[in-house]
Amino acid sequence: MINLFDVMKKLSEEELKEQGALLETLTMTNLSKQTSQKVAHKLVKATNLFAGLMKKEPFQTPEVLTIEERLEQNKQKWQAYAREEAERSLKELLKVRCSKLDLSRVEEALSEEAFSILILEEAGERYDLKEELLPSQKADFIAKFYQREIKEIRKELEKQRSEDKEDKEKDKEDTNPNEEAQEEAKEEQQGEEEISEIKCLMQLGLGRNKLIRALFARWITLCVQVCGGQMTVKEEALPSFQPPRERIQREHDYQELLRQHQRNEAEYEKVLHSLLEADQNLSMKNKVIDHEEKKQLEIQAHIEKLIEERKALNERIEATRQDLSHRANKEEANELEQIEMQRLTKEVKMKEKQMNTYESMLAISAEEVEGATRSIELINMNKEECIAPLLKKVADRRAITSKQLEEEEEKRQKDLVEKWQLAYKDFIFDEECLKSIQDFAPYELLDIERALLELHTVQDKKALSWGEIERKEYELFEIEPDGQSLEHMYLSLYGGEIIVLIYKVQAEINKVKIIKVLKV
Repeated sequence: MINLFDVMKKLSEEELKEQGALLETLTMTNLSKQTSQKVAHKLVKATNLFAGLMKKEPFQTPEVLTIEERLEQNKQKWQAYAREEAERSLKELLKVRCSKLDLSRVEEALSEEAFSILILEEAGERYDLKEELLPSQKADFIAKFYQREIKEIRKELEKQRSEDKEDKEKDKEDTNPNEEAQEEAKEEQQGEEEISEIKCLMQLGLGRNKLIRALFARWITLCVQVCGGQMTVKEEALPSFQPPRERIQREHDYQELLRQHQRNEAEYEKVLHSLLEADQNLSMKNKVIDHEEKKQLEIQAHIEKLIEERKALNERIEATRQDLSHRANKEEANELEQIEMQRLTKEVKMKEKQMNTYESMLAISAEEVEGATRSIELINMNKEECIAPLLKKVADRRAITSKQLEEEEEKRQKDLVEKWQLAYKDFIFDEECLKSIQDFAPYELLDIERALLELHTVQDKKALSWGEIERKEYELFEIEPDGQSLEHMYLSLYGGEIIVLIYKVQAEINKVKIIKVLKV
């Protein structure tokens, strides 16, 4: 609940009127008056002392009106107010004191919820609260810190009072007996009295904002206390709440299923990688065979060419012999035959040597083809007998856990939709929003539900908004710019992460459409 003015109606009249008197009394103007009156009192007293010595008429000593006395006067004034008048007057005082409210521009349409948030922001600055806290969370923190402050200050003042008492006991010898008795009686009375909250408030620091924020914090604290000490919605009231043991067990089972699926997925990927590796080896071996077969054709062509060339050389040798045998000069013919035969024979031997080299290459290539063929047979056998059956086995296991996960997530989403439709009857949830919710942990989901419940309970749906989303932010939030006017609010998760809740107020049908919830 963030309407402090609704909560205010639950305060007792005494608490309500005391808060009004405090707000009216504890101002910088009144504090300054007290100080100036004390100075004037001392000056007049000193002047009268001098006037007495001169036998002149003394001045009238001005009355010093303490803050406590002013407060008592204002309390009496507020006691005369009827309940309704006191509530109205307090609200007007809060408007005047709230620096975040521009009175020159304030609209009559300002809702009590929007005004409550301004007061919470004002008081929250005293304690440097995170902006992303929900109003109810701010109220609880403010109450907690305020009470701690008052307790610590009261402890310090009591310690100081005790020390002052000890100092005065040491000075008793120099004091007039009558004055001493009066002083002792006064001290005993003060010593028995508990240090008032008002006195503690005065120690929280001067300065308009400091004082006002402290008084706002006090009022917020009263509101929190009348709500049972907590304004933040308790987990038990949230749609997705489960008893700790049940929640832990369900989350444990889900995480175990998720881990098992991840193991199955990893095993499947490993076997699939083996299959892909085998296919790559097959492809490589087939490429080797294709390459070697092409190479063999080229070698065979070279060999056939060399055979033709050798044949041509042998024919030339025989033709040369025939030509030289018909020459008249046998000696010259024999000499020419010897030279020509040596040259041609050398060429023939060279061709034969090249042929032998190509034949060796052909044999090596054939061995490569044979080896690659054997490898292909082994790879195929391994695929059929080992990899394929194992792949089916791990794929089946993966499919089972995948289906279990899918069923569990569908069940969770279905349960969530049913709970949310029941808890947030005025909300319409975008399909994308419901899908994205699955990405949040259970404890994060409770924080989101607390924000949704707070938004659901307020009359002024825009009171919680940080403003309309600007066009440049559409890309950041991954929203299609379809001309719609969207509101957004930030909130802090338990773990410290910040999320943004994007929604659209559909006033014409009195509904709110939740567009998206995402981490930023």
